[in-house]
Amino acid sequence: MDTIAIIDDERDIREGLASYLQQNHFDTAVFEDGLTFLEDFQKRDFSLVILDVMMPKIDGLEVCRELRKKSSVPVIFLSAAGEAFDRILGLEVGADDYISKPFNPREVLVRVKTVLRRRGNTSNSTHGAIETNDWVISPNKRTLTYPNGEEIKFTPAVYELFEYLYQHKGETVSREQTFEALLKRPFEEFDRTIDIRISRLRKMLDNNPQDGTSYIQTVKGAGYLFDLKD
Repeated sequence: MDTIAIIDDERDIREGLASYLQQNHFDTAVFEDGLTFLEDFQKRDFSLVILDVMMPKIDGLEVCRELRKKSSVPVIFLSAAGEAFDRILGLEVGADDYISKPFNPREVLVRVKTVLRRRGNTSNSTHGAIETNDWVISPNKRTLTYPNGEEIKFTPAVYELFEYLYQHKGETVSREQTFEALLKRPFEEFDRTIDIRISRLRKMLDNNPQDGTSYIQTVKGAGYLFDLKD
């Protein structure tokens, strides 16, 4: 059974959400601050982390940064309505999704199931290593390795984006098409989730390209084009 960590300094939120998820067959562990969670994270495995942005002692953004130094565990941020900057920054530091407060627990459940399904998915089209002059990607390990031996592990969200673009390599896919295919919800023009994931994937793929061009090209007015430069 999947165990979900819930970190929020508001007791009603963390305990209410834990109760709802337990009713839907998830184990949960609740924490009132990020430091306590990080200490416990060293001792046990979690399938997913639900993390409030604004907390005392250490905020959710810093907790996520610390997690990403050693783990690719999926993270869903909770942020108060109107905190657009926090939501964007949350995606930039490695979160997989975010939900605005106040929220419907059923929405959280849907997002949790989507993220966990993403984490468990294995590629049906990327058999064997994918190799270029700049890196090697192992679909089984979900890692990218540079020629100097440095290895980076994909987060589930970024790997899912890579897999989607790889399946459509050589084609231009629109932002709307990519959004709806990966997030499983209607396209929202001002939602930057896909933009942030594209930026994170570009940073990994274009770490030191030999020809100076990006593997993910932005086609003005059309979308994205993934080019392996064969």
